[in-house]
Formats: sequence, structure tokens, C-alpha cells
Amino acid sequence: VVGFTLIVGSRTVHVGVGIIAGLLISMNEHHMLNNIQGLREELVTVLLMILVVIVWNVNGVAAVIRRAPTSVGSILEMRVAHLWPFAGVTLPQWRVAIAALACAGIILTRADMIVTVAVILGTLAIAYRWGWRTWLPMGATIFVLVAPMYLGYWFTHGDPFWPGTYGATVNRNLEFPERMGTPGFPSAAEYAANWAAGPLISPFTYFFGYHSGAQFISYSVTGFERIFREILFPDQPIILASFWVGLGLTIVTRRWVVPWGIAVGLFPFYAFMAGVPSAWVFPGRYAHQILPFAAMAVAYA
Repeated sequence: VVGFTLIVGSRTVHVGVGIIAGLLISMNEHHMLNNIQGLREELVTVLLMILVVIVWNVNGVAAVIRRAPTSVGSILEMRVAHLWPFAGVTLPQWRVAIAALACAGIILTRADMIVTVAVILGTLAIAYRWGWRTWLPMGATIFVLVAPMYLGYWFTHGDPFWPGTYGATVNRNLEFPERMGTPGFPSAAEYAANWAAGPLISPFTYFFGYHSGAQFISYSVTGFERIFREILFPDQPIILASFWVGLGLTIVTRRWVVPWGIAVGLFPFYAFMAGVPSAWVFPGRYAHQILPFAAMAVAYA
């Protein structure tokens, strides 16, 4: 993680940012403690960093903006075959292959990140105007590699998205303990025996069936702020202040890799779960995949 942070920071922002960000992560106590648990977060982070190294183009967004049609009329005058996403940037095949392997690895390591991977690739495809020769083989490769896992869940649990269903059901029970024994919830004894007791629900039902739109936005904003104050940089007021200053500076100076990495790594669902008024719903380690980008913001400041 430290090594790839140094590489990504140096390639996309500044060599000094890469070095300082790597040092910050190497001294981050909470990241150290998570390292020795033998869990999944570091692998997800490394795969995300590999993806950034392979596809990120420092000048690409500015170049795409300069080439973009300037009006609706100019878009209508173009032939469909020349429009994105039919035509567009074609990455070398080896980059497409490595990017697809990294994305598939993220999903196979943590199945619930399929939405995150979709957001990552979607934003990159739009920003760099990937043509079908880039996004189609990349998407097909990812599908071939991850489909057996979902088929396996379908055969064993009757639900191809079982990890999401299980997680949503557990989160519902954790967030509303006062409703144990009421319709739609397990009894206290059932819950004590199994965190996922009670009627199974989908992630969509958990996020938007048990919460209003206003709650979803409010919890997401609250959780976004809490992640940096309580999880990544707790009891480090100078580092925390530097992060917010650095994040603002990366936006103003258009060092997009930093705000992009933080946004796609936390939204739409991780920030929400961090803001839910229950300390059990969001394990802090789920935010560690964006620690390299947060460290880059601190270093930039």
C-alpha cells in the first residue's frame, strides 16, 4: 500500500506528494493495526492503486474537454458512429487486460464492491471517452472472471448476490435493535443466535426502504466527515485540518485523482453506512481503501 501510494502520488500529483503520503501511511497507527488482522482491505487498496496506475492519464481530462462538442447542435450534426461511447479512446490491450484483472480482483475480494467498481469504470469511461474497443473487452473480461462466484452463490444460497443480501440484513438488525420482535425483525433470541436472523432483504431495500431520501443524504454527509475525523485521522487535529485544506486545493488546482479517488471509494454507500447512528454498522476498516488518496491530500497541503 505504501509503495503504490508513492507511485500513484508521484505520477498523478507530484513526487513530493507521493513520498510524503507514503510516509504518512507508514506511520498511521490504525492502518498498522488493521494490517496484522489478515483481512481484505490492503488487497483491495493495492488493486485499486494498480488500476489507477494503469489507466490514469494526467492530461487526459483536459484534452477530452478541449475536444468535446460545444453545443447540442454540434452533437446532432455528428454521425452516431463517431459519438462516444461508440467511438473514442482506445487503450492498449495490455492496459485493458491489467485494468480488467484489477477490477475483477476487487470484486472477488469483496463482492459488495461491484457497485464501486461500476462507478469507478463509469467515471473513467466518461472522463476519458473510452471507445467500445476499451470498455467492451474490459467489461467482458470482468464478467467472465466474476460470474462463477455469483453463480456459486446462486447454487448454494439461491441468491447470486448473497453477500449483499446478508450484509443488508445484518445492517438492518444492527441499526434498529429497538425493533427486535416486531414484524419484519427477528426476536431477541433469534438475533442472539444469528446476526442475519429475520426476513432477508436486499441492499436496495435496506438503503431506500428503511430510510428516506433526506436521511440517505444526511447520513452520507455525516458519515463522510466522520470517516476522516474518527477513523482515518483520529486525535490528529493538524493532519485532519491539512486534509481538508489539501482536498480543497486539489479541487481548485484540478489534481482530480485525489477527490475522484475519495468520492468513488466512499460514495454512494460507504459514507452513508458511516453516518448511520449505530457504531456497529460501519467497521472503520471499510474506509481504508481511500487512505492513500486522503494521505495525498494531506501531503499536498
